Amino acid sequence: MKKYTPMFEQYLQIKADYTDCILFYRLGDFYEMFFEDAVSASGALDLKLTGRDCGMPERAPMCGIPYHSYEGYLCKLIALGFKVAICEQTTPPSEKGLVKREVIRVVTSGTVTESNLLSAENNFLCAVYQYDGGTHNNLVGVQYGVAFADITTTELGYEYCKDRTSLVDSLAKIKPKEIICNHAFAEQANQWDFVKNGDLPKLDASFDIAFDLEKCHQATNQQLGEDKHKALSQITPNLVAVGALLQYVTHTQKSTGVSLNDAVNQNATKTMQLGKTARRTLELDKNTRDGGLVGTLYSVINFCKTDMGKRLLIKYLNAPSTDVNIISHRHTLVQTLCTSPMHTDSLVEAMAPIKDLERLSTRIASRIIKPFELNILCK
Repeated sequence: MKKYTPMFEQYLQIKADYTDCILFYRLGDFYEMFFEDAVSASGALDLKLTGRDCGMPERAPMCGIPYHSYEGYLCKLIALGFKVAICEQTTPPSEKGLVKREVIRVVTSGTVTESNLLSAENNFLCAVYQYDGGTHNNLVGVQYGVAFADITTTELGYEYCKDRTSLVDSLAKIKPKEIICNHAFAEQANQWDFVKNGDLPKLDASFDIAFDLEKCHQATNQQLGEDKHKALSQITPNLVAVGALLQYVTHTQKSTGVSLNDAVNQNATKTMQLGKTARRTLELDKNTRDGGLVGTLYSVINFCKTDMGKRLLIKYLNAPSTDVNIISHRHTLVQTLCTSPMHTDSLVEAMAPIKDLERLSTRIASRIIKPFELNILCK
């Protein structure tokens, strides 16, 4: 009886754990794709589909890309909604024995870290947990926990939503690039116009196991510490949403070791609550014509010279502070800049060359920084 070659046996073993991903399988100077992955990727990336002997009567469909220029291909796949598992060689090639390989990272629309694949705005991954029982804040019935993170800036936050309306408003504010959720929420939300109209990315319930209460207790306690874990445990939807998101980040980032900041409770922040309809009408940072920036409030007042400043401005516009002290402090800063044009011009000139230090420092901590990016920090 014929069987697969050792290399293809290894490939199939690795692929079995990433059935929902396109597997970039490192072979020398190329990332190769085989079988169904090759068929899908060749069509999406306009690559020539070839074949390779795999030990079976029929050759395995195959296509490949150079590993040193993979980012452009990765960008296209992510934009089309694919997930990509990057499998690297973990031992040096030798004449004897099979090179060991393992997946070092899973790239999705909410976990992209490549700088040239990101815009200046936050790239939020979101976890939504639908809680169908229990009582919180004197409310009984279906409630929601929402957690969100930008792994490129290490920002982490969460919010308790008492009903569907507050949930929709919260997601409209966050504008996530990817949403993971439990099956109960996916079954309900897929019928909502807000989801059907494409106002949200496709809901992904494939990681439902992460929404297990006990697993979430362990994840929040281990990664955020005992004090934050106790605070989250007071409201079950919050605990499960944050716990599931932390597990998903660990699952996708693997060896990069992304570390997120302490989780911030958005319900405790003093900000104006703007509904989905109000955001759409005001065109804060997305116009109603094509969803772009042209004609938005942000496009009119954005004079920021750094990507960090642009993200902060978008955050202020989407969640205006209602704290009098914060508002007064911001007014004082603006007045100072407006009444001191020479100092303002000098400040603008000094800030213009500054690169995205938030994301660069995160890439250093995750050990995925590239030489040309390190060189940026020297200038």
